[in-house]
Amino acid sequence: MSIVLIHVDPTTLGDTHLSGPHCIIDDWVSLKQVGFSCVDAALPNPGAPNQVFFFFQDRYVLVEVCSPPGARDDKLIDGPKNTLIEFANLQGPQFGTPDVTLQVARPADNGYYWVYFFKNTKWLQFSVGEVLGGAKDIGDYWKSLKKVGFKTMDMAMDTRFTSSVGVSMRGYGIRLVSHRHAAQRHPLTLSPLKGKANDEVKSGPYDTGNLWPTLREAGFY
Repeated sequence: MSIVLIHVDPTTLGDTHLSGPHCIIDDWVSLKQVGFSCVDAALPNPGAPNQVFFFFQDRYVLVEVCSPPGARDDKLIDGPKNTLIEFANLQGPQFGTPDVTLQVARPADNGYYWVYFFKNTKWLQFSVGEVLGGAKDIGDYWKSLKKVGFKTMDMAMDTRFTSSVGVSMRGYGIRLVSHRHAAQRHPLTLSPLKGKANDEVKSGPYDTGNLWPTLREAGFY
């Protein structure tokens, strides 16, 4: 499994290649140490900006990123641990290790942040110390994704230039569960409140390879 580092302009969403692609275990000492040859999903630690939770199969680790990629000085902080035991809300026959994680860019609730987890055609909300309900169908809640035919998600990214906008990707790539042939990118606004289906399409869908040339050049598309 490979990784590529790109810079995304938050105002135009234009991308610039910085480094890679590189083999994950060549650049990430901590992941090699615990046998994570691939990464299924990643989630920034809201309490420490330079720490990331990495999920692989039924386990996860917490890693501290000390320097830019390639420095090989990342540190294992915690894990590996069993995902289903530590993230109790993910238990269930339709879930497991998530395909996609997306942290909600809003103030913490009672000191805890909450995130969206996506797995195949299901999604759920998770917050430490709080039960937010079981997994639900993506199409039943995310009307913007349903509108453009996105039944699953391969990747999600918070653009950060506004707290309510994210970018979701699906199509060609990891875990393709689609009848469409073109990979696509689809910006949308996220609901500011839990349980409120008020997301909407801002633009797209677009062909990923055309709008993200760095991914095409790196062989990711």
